[in-house]
Amino acid sequence: MTVYNSAGEQVYASNQPLWFQQSMTGIQIIGSPLFVPDDGGLVTIAVLGTGANAFWAGRNAQGQFVASGIYTIELVENAANAPGLPSVKGTVQVTVLRAPLSGTIQVYNSAGEQVRHLTGISGTADFLRLSAKAFVPGLQSLRVQWNADAADYWIWDGETDSQVRAKPGVYEIVASTQVAGQNLEVKTAFVQVLATPGTLTEGACVVPEPVRPGTLFLTLVLPNGGTSTRVALRMYTLSGNLVTSSSGTGARMEWAIPGILAPGIYLVAVEAQDPGQASVERKILKIAVLR
Repeated sequence: MTVYNSAGEQVYASNQPLWFQQSMTGIQIIGSPLFVPDDGGLVTIAVLGTGANAFWAGRNAQGQFVASGIYTIELVENAANAPGLPSVKGTVQVTVLRAPLSGTIQVYNSAGEQVRHLTGISGTADFLRLSAKAFVPGLQSLRVQWNADAADYWIWDGETDSQVRAKPGVYEIVASTQVAGQNLEVKTAFVQVLATPGTLTEGACVVPEPVRPGTLFLTLVLPNGGTSTRVALRMYTLSGNLVTSSSGTGARMEWAIPGILAPGIYLVAVEAQDPGQASVERKILKIAVLR
């Protein structure tokens, strides 16, 4: 195994031959191509077709750590080791980083506003895996894993940096690895924050209210609703006659007033349900229509 720097200069050559039962078909890096030798790890290279691995500790021929940069690792299977077969050569590239790595987890709401920020995460952000697609803060938590190391995860309880529960909606979680202030790896995933069961219709209201002459549209507002909340409503007279109905998704839903409404009190029956929520929440609102 031979290692070259970006200028093509040889910096390391293994003096220990590797012996394979079968001929290799190529090589590839196992894990991240970003390598921090100061952390005590090794670059692991899978020797394809043989079931064997080769390793490099990030050191040169004098036993010193190499400088930051891109290095090419070359592995050649000589014909002498496989009689009757031509030589096979495989190469891979690895980026060596000598500056300390740092990582962050950031959570953004659907408006692009950062609501949670976690610094000092360990390891590199090789991927981003969430324990669920949706969860209810206060009743459930979310496990966020960013690489294969079992210790490299974070549990989000659904609270913001201000220590209040995140409002229902879709949130983007971003895991990033930095060195010297530059992002090297950035991974993203999305999760749906759901309202606590039984609270989805809390604070629901219709605006404007009262309804004055000339009003053409009314809006149902669900303070605890999210962008994926399914909503249906029916508007009745006090005698039980259906005036209009509408359905849609979101925390705000607008519907048109059918013609001229007679002055009086009307009932608005609201049904709301978040994705993953087993039951539909219902509430009756009263609105007044003025002359």
